[in-house]
Amino acid sequence: MSPDRSRERACNPVSLWYMISIVHIYNRWRNSEIRCYVNGQLVSYGDMAWHVNTSDSYDKCFLGSSETADANRVFCGQLGAIYVFSEALNPAQIFAIHQLGPGYKSTFKFKSESDIHLAEHHKQ
Repeated sequence: MSPDRSRERACNPVSLWYMISIVHIYNRWRNSEIRCYVNGQLVSYGDMAWHVNTSDSYDKCFLGSSETADANRVFCGQLGAIYVFSEALNPAQIFAIHQLGPGYKSTFKFKSESDIHLAEHHKQ
């Protein structure tokens, strides 16, 4: 029996690079804001009434899937660099990062980060 390749083709139609940016702007006295950018351009925004208790522990983050990893609702493709900033970037900053392009070799690095590269067998 041969494997069904239709899902594979649907998930990986063409090798294209996109930069997706999600900005959370915290507001103490009103709803916070969420802004979504694709390739440096604002495509969606809205208010977000999500009140986070600062005593709650957050020890998990899922990118491209929920905790249950439902096969019908997972990201299918490749992820490049993922950056998390401690402050909300403004539109000009997001556009400037996008202009650097997919081949940019990051300088967004903390002093405590390692320069040691992982062996190929650890990257799988």
